[in-house]
Amino acid sequence: MSPYLQIPVAVLDYGGDSGKNTPYREQSSVCHVYDISDVKPVSGVAKVSYEQAIRNSYDLIVCSNVLEHVPYPASILSDICRIMTDMSVLYLELPYERIMRESQDFADVLLKKRHWHEHINFFH
Repeated sequence: MSPYLQIPVAVLDYGGDSGKNTPYREQSSVCHVYDISDVKPVSGVAKVSYEQAIRNSYDLIVCSNVLEHVPYPASILSDICRIMTDMSVLYLELPYERIMRESQDFADVLLKKRHWHEHINFFH
């Protein structure tokens, strides 16, 4: 991401829990986290509401290991697009689970997947 960003960077970590894993946190002018959990943000990170996020301008929006947990990932991406400016960089990170790497089709996943408690979406 570095070639596309100028330090200090204004960062929004969308779904970033406490912000403890937010990239560029130490090199940010603004470091916000939008998260539905009730955890306290780490030092240097401010928790914002969605409405507050829309009113800000971010150089980098991070959505890391979130979309596999939500029922409608396209809706989340649409919400993120409303926050972005033309100059925002969006960083998405998704797990590429072993079951997806080794399965030939989704019917195979349905037969092999044992626990459906956390990840409800799978990406290929």
